Amino acid sequence: MFFANRRKFFKTISGALAAAAPALAAPSRKRSKLVIWLMPEALRYDTLIAAEPWLRSGGLRRLMEEGSFFPDCSLNASSFSSSALATLQTGAYPAGHGIVADRWAQRSVIAASPARLQATTLSEQVRLADTRNRTFWISSDTHLAELGAGLGKPEESSLYGTDSKGKFQLSAGPPNTWLTSFAAKNAPDEPRTFEWRAMHAAAGAPPLRSFRVDAAQPQESLRGWQASPFGLSYEFDFLTALIRNQKLGRGPAGDLVTVVLDSFGKLARAEGGDSPLMRELLLHLDSEIENLLAFLTADGVEATLAMTSLHGAPDTSTGGHRVSGQALATSIEKALATHFGPNPGRRIETYIYPFLYLKNPEKVTREMRLAAGKAALAGGPVQAFYTADGDCSHTGEWAQRMRNSFHATRSGDVMLSYLPGYLEDTGETRGVSFGSLYNYDVRVPAIFWGPGFSDQDFEDRIAAVDVAPTLARVLDVAAPSSSVGRVLAEVFTSGMPGPRGDRAAR
Repeated sequence: MFFANRRKFFKTISGALAAAAPALAAPSRKRSKLVIWLMPEALRYDTLIAAEPWLRSGGLRRLMEEGSFFPDCSLNASSFSSSALATLQTGAYPAGHGIVADRWAQRSVIAASPARLQATTLSEQVRLADTRNRTFWISSDTHLAELGAGLGKPEESSLYGTDSKGKFQLSAGPPNTWLTSFAAKNAPDEPRTFEWRAMHAAAGAPPLRSFRVDAAQPQESLRGWQASPFGLSYEFDFLTALIRNQKLGRGPAGDLVTVVLDSFGKLARAEGGDSPLMRELLLHLDSEIENLLAFLTADGVEATLAMTSLHGAPDTSTGGHRVSGQALATSIEKALATHFGPNPGRRIETYIYPFLYLKNPEKVTREMRLAAGKAALAGGPVQAFYTADGDCSHTGEWAQRMRNSFHATRSGDVMLSYLPGYLEDTGETRGVSFGSLYNYDVRVPAIFWGPGFSDQDFEDRIAAVDVAPTLARVLDVAAPSSSVGRVLAEVFTSGMPGPRGDRAAR
């Protein structure tokens, strides 16, 4: 609180001095030709704040102190990986961009894909603005890279995903020769033993994890390797190789490279957002960012960096916190039969969390949807519901989050939200899943660093839909077609930048 008050005091003094000073011409905004957007998949804001005392001076701490730091950037909508990525990239909510979950139903089960997007992405806007602009995507989940690249032809953006052995490969885009050499020198499937040690552990301390990558159990060992500092380092090694070999930031126009750091998502799925291993992986991210900044300086590349976590993650779950979607749908079906009388056949077409689809849409009434929502509240660990008619069990911000998440033709008849900590039962005996509307899933940190950004902390909450239009402003391109976010004008330097203050006092 002292830190926030002191910053407010200095801002007041600075504003008074600026008002008394002679008018000055606004400085021209400096731009870099390379923008790097880092997206750790499941990094919560509280994980970053808790690890702050252990951060290096040249890594995340440098970004936070020299750039614009928002500890509270909210998705304000569903936090499924596909939905969250589309929200960040389009500056629109699922109600507008159409990616309501990782999968949903429209007569059959539909998976999220670029063809299902109903809005352009930032990557598309960059390519549309100037044919010389280049966009690149790095993600071990090729699906997310394709979704972020947008509706245009895949070959218009260079997409790099991983194969079954964990090696990066070109999924779409112009062919290149350096990739083969990189894959040969950085083979994650080479048989060896890895020991994950705590970043600040005493000499001789046992490893946090030890696992061997071998051909006997390729997928299991690969998952462990990817959800570790070794997988994270591989992602950054590939990023620096891409910058060097593709000469990013040195072309006639601008380059945008987006990196989805899947190592965080894989670890969070297995261990939960509250795992001590998540903090340890964050400290390794800190080290990788320090190395990246040093590389850019040595290579003579001036870059802008943005970092926004894709979404958060719930705490470690137990078997008692898992919800059987089939059992929930059955209880709602029985309640509807009691309310409206027997019916030949089922009234529910299907339930794909979090959406309930009723049969014969042309005959479904508002009363039926309300009855289904109320039955869900009474018959299972359900916190809230929202219907296609706009009826909601809650008001205020919670209702707004559900409204932002609900698409008129893709979200069925009723959207449900489970109680905090409850997850859809996917058959896994451990681990967590993403997608809820709770703060542990939707609140993430955001950082903007580079030429033209002010060095300030902003305690006011911003929306994830604000990130794309802000970066579009940096890149001098139009905001995505359906963007409802605002340009975060406060992050840009003015004639009199505000003082920064001591972060340790916060």
